[in-house]
Amino acid sequence: MRLRATAQAVLGKYYLYIFIVIIFFVSCFLSDKFFTVRNMENILIHNAVIASIALGMLFVVISGGIDLSVGSVVALSSTALAIFIQAGLPLPLAILLTFCVGAGVGFMNGFFIAYTRIAPLIVTLASLSLIKGAAYLLQTGYGRRLYDPVFDFLFASGSIYKIPLPVIYMILLYLIAHFILSSTDFGKNIYAIGGNKQASYLVGINVRGHLMAVYALCSMLAVVGGIIVSARLMMGTARIGEGYELDAIATAVLGGAALIGGRGSAFKILIAAFILGIMSNILNLTGVAIYYQMLMKGGILLVAAMAQEVEWQS
Repeated sequence: MRLRATAQAVLGKYYLYIFIVIIFFVSCFLSDKFFTVRNMENILIHNAVIASIALGMLFVVISGGIDLSVGSVVALSSTALAIFIQAGLPLPLAILLTFCVGAGVGFMNGFFIAYTRIAPLIVTLASLSLIKGAAYLLQTGYGRRLYDPVFDFLFASGSIYKIPLPVIYMILLYLIAHFILSSTDFGKNIYAIGGNKQASYLVGINVRGHLMAVYALCSMLAVVGGIIVSARLMMGTARIGEGYELDAIATAVLGGAALIGGRGSAFKILIAAFILGIMSNILNLTGVAIYYQMLMKGGILLVAAMAQEVEWQS
């Protein structure tokens, strides 16, 4: 019994590390194209997009909510940025205005969630459709070509000591997020709100203000993903971002964030993002059909959820 309890405790605590080691070595065995410089770079850059979006989802999930609109925000930020750059605005101003657009969407979501009794699922589901429609309206036909040498260097082709700049941005974002969640009153208040919203009201936490800030932050991190994808495609288009909200939620669940709120770790979310990214990459390299990929992802998430349950009980 003691051995079984110890095994359960180890699995519950270290399941993410076990998963990523197993998946990495199995991937190396399955394809000789996996462990190459080019493929590792592709995994890192693609994960920089999903991991940034998942980081924003983490803040929302910790607060006890969910945001289904992040994929649409990726599309909206892509088309908005293209319009700003094609209008002749300086690149820093165009990027700043794009973040303002994302923040506006987040504040809108947060306002309805904080000041009405509409569930976050319904509010952000409505936003998913509204924002996606707005992105297509801004696109007005085909995707807008988007090429600027500086923009391409900063968000697509640039690197420092052979580390792609988008990956560096991702690491910095996670370090900042970890600091916010672990060492600031804002982070502690988010955990408190997710754990017990009514109690947070009673102890004087500005629950409504925090919720609006959390959803704005989530949308702005989705903008980061939209900018990186746009730079890689050299195009502003509303066709991107579909399914990103599901990837972000799946990453949060795999990373141990509790959908009921009050629990989650930035570092674990980063590992979870790489687990799903590596798995998706090797399945594509080996030519596995998309429906089999969906089955395998669902199975891994189910195992992760069970391991998470073991961790809570231990």
